[in-house]
Amino acid sequence: MRIIGVLVLTAASVLAVAPTLAQGDERSVAREIERKARAGEADAGYCLRASANLVRLTREQAATHLNRLLARPDRATASLVYVVADLPNGAQACAYLAFQPVGSRDGKKCRPVQTFVCIAGQDCRAKLDDAICEVKPGLWD
Repeated sequence: MRIIGVLVLTAASVLAVAPTLAQGDERSVAREIERKARAGEADAGYCLRASANLVRLTREQAATHLNRLLARPDRATASLVYVVADLPNGAQACAYLAFQPVGSRDGKKCRPVQTFVCIAGQDCRAKLDDAICEVKPGLWD
């Protein structure tokens, strides 16, 4: 749970039952979130428009989902596009997390991650140099 909070709060300051976009549409949303975040643009209503079709996850649900997602083979990339449903300030945020294959950091298995977030009614931001590390087999934080 901590890692999602850290990623989203740093950048900003799928569950099977949830509807998701078609894969091509999801990639399009991810590309636009990334573009806006890299440029430091204002959200300008984008997250609200895009969120209608994105999965909504609390930070706890996202952490659970990420632990399953990151348990993939070490060489596999992974990504997640979703709406953060429980930011402390009550704002809605659209997030795109892009994970690279596993590497090593301080003797731990870690996946480099780039985080792109658009906060509804505010701005879009990127964090390009983060990592999530495995604290014990199958548990990433």
